[in-house]
Amino acid sequence: MAIGQVGILESAEPLLERDTQLDALDAALDDALGGHGRAVLIEGAAGTGKTSLLQAAAGRAPARGFRVLAARGTEIEQE
Repeated sequence: MAIGQVGILESAEPLLERDTQLDALDAALDDALGGHGRAVLIEGAAGTGKTSLLQAAAGRAPARGFRVLAARGTEIEQE
């Protein structure tokens, strides 16, 4: 891992039954490669695997030529 790089590409466990969601994220990446960017919203209750889904998508993106950047808000920024 490079200096200053967050471990977002590291996923502790494989995803189960997330093929539909990963396909949708792959389609969004394909659109971006074609010059048609868009926003993607990942939402769900706590513990439903949102972070794992994003980690899996982020892990696949570099092979397609994307640079993956990550940011995280602190508690005070969430109020």
